[in-house]
Amino acid sequence: MRFPNARTERTIAMGLLCVKNSAVPIFAPSTYTATGGVTVKSFPAETCVQCDLPWKNNRVCYDGNRRWIGTNRELALGSMLVRVDENGSVTGTGPDGEKLFCYETGVPVRDGTLAFDSLYHVLYFAAGRGLTALSLDDGEILFRVSTPGEAGSPTLFEWLLPTGDMQLAVGFGEDAGSYVVCDRLSGALLWRAQTLGAVADAAAHYMGYLYMTLRGAPSQALCLEAMDGDLVWWNRGREEANGGVVCEDAYCVLGKSGAWDLFSLINGERLS
Repeated sequence: MRFPNARTERTIAMGLLCVKNSAVPIFAPSTYTATGGVTVKSFPAETCVQCDLPWKNNRVCYDGNRRWIGTNRELALGSMLVRVDENGSVTGTGPDGEKLFCYETGVPVRDGTLAFDSLYHVLYFAAGRGLTALSLDDGEILFRVSTPGEAGSPTLFEWLLPTGDMQLAVGFGEDAGSYVVCDRLSGALLWRAQTLGAVADAAAHYMGYLYMTLRGAPSQALCLEAMDGDLVWWNRGREEANGGVVCEDAYCVLGKSGAWDLFSLINGERLS
């Protein structure tokens, strides 16, 4: 079985992905306040291209110990702690607990999940029908990507372009049934693939491929090529699932009962 790999019409305006016929309002009014300022010294010194850091929100267990990674409701970014609450408030506090900034989304942040680009100091989170990219250097919104359905948890990843440059990407699912990948500095659409289902949790990026779980009873697992969204394989789980992780040679999907379904990374063949 193969999914149609339809691309959206690439209508880009002021860094926003405009999806036709999307319901409005997509975003509630938002506010940003800063007290004490946020400086570059507040952020981690580590940067990473084509590798993983904890704040990229990737679902890969590199130590070989299979476990549910869960959502990132808070990120320790150098001397600053960034957290999100259920009401959609994103706040940053310093080492002494002083509030450095507060961003009110106006709507709950989906799954409470945050992702962070440590090179450009950009925070990514899904709120309502779209993804927001917030610069922590100055509190400015870099872009918002609107979607017809509720946006899901973002994953940061990269790939090498034929020119030798690196494409920095952010990917996320949305409940209308697609996975969307955008340039993570401009918000420009890179590709969008139909999944025919809502993605549960964040996707796992590993060795140039994206592995994800679709909501439903039973769930579905699939693998897409990270650079263009082409389908590599698809298989069905045994029950409704929370999401999945890559561990060693398998994509491991955690069912609601606590049991794991294991699929081969190469072809999706069931391993358990």
